Amino acid sequence: MEGSHVAIACSIFCVIFITSCALLGSSFDTLEPTQMGIVFDHNVQHLDETELWTNGRYLVGLGREFIGFPTTWQTLRFGSTSFDPSTSNAQVVCRSHDGLSIGVEFSFQYSLNKNISDLWRLYMDLGTSYSRVFSLVAQQAVQDVFSDYYTLDFFEKRVEMETAIKNLFADRFKRFYVTIQTVELMRVNIEDTSPTLVDAVEATQIAIQDVYQATAEQAVAQVNADALVGVAAEVAQVQLLNANATAISYIAAVQASADALLYRIDRQATALLHLRESLGLNTSVEVLAYNWLTAMQENTVPDLLFGFDYPAVLRSVFTQS
Repeated sequence: MEGSHVAIACSIFCVIFITSCALLGSSFDTLEPTQMGIVFDHNVQHLDETELWTNGRYLVGLGREFIGFPTTWQTLRFGSTSFDPSTSNAQVVCRSHDGLSIGVEFSFQYSLNKNISDLWRLYMDLGTSYSRVFSLVAQQAVQDVFSDYYTLDFFEKRVEMETAIKNLFADRFKRFYVTIQTVELMRVNIEDTSPTLVDAVEATQIAIQDVYQATAEQAVAQVNADALVGVAAEVAQVQLLNANATAISYIAAVQASADALLYRIDRQATALLHLRESLGLNTSVEVLAYNWLTAMQENTVPDLLFGFDYPAVLRSVFTQS
């Protein structure tokens, strides 16, 4: 009898132990490394708005679990094939300002605000289906932006349109407690255009490219012309310097010759004046006659004979002396 009581007690203990382990295990919940979370209490259907939990495993209590939110940037794509099909949607059909149907392929990235108040409001407003609502809001924003542009603008103002879309996204997603990180237009398909319009668009783009090419060629020609002008100016400067140097050298040589000649003339004049004073020659004629006689006497030709008399002036000078 006592043995049966012990067996029953052991069974009850095992049941209690197993139940306790199961209840304790269900009291834990986990957040992944790229998640943050808010505790939801199923016992009273209440979302705790006092604490934001980060990744890890926690004892949250029986009947309580985490509502997880991503901490990384989330990407939504429209139209193009994605590495993650769950984040892809069909291309968005828009209408241009001039009435044409446009198929738009684009993507954008967003991040949830990392504070308990915003995440609590996001869950209370949209639950866990916020990604679907974000897709609808993004499509409407793109359609609104494209309706302000003409068809040709899709080829010429792509960056401007991306900026306009991002600004509109930032304004409209602000009420959903998220931050828009990037917006990218991947492709614009004009769906209901006639061949004439397509040809006109292509011709316009070719003309724009021709203008760019002509501008580039003009710039290259201008650079080459400026280079030639610079070279010509340098050559002219060198030639001018060479000419100036030659002229200065010639002037210096002529000036030196003139100075030497003047020096010789001055020395000769001084010598003749001294001679005139020494010999008492009163006139220039007498000086010239003396020079003539001196030249005859200094002649070294052995058989040179003169049949001329001394100048009368010299004769009278020698006679007086």
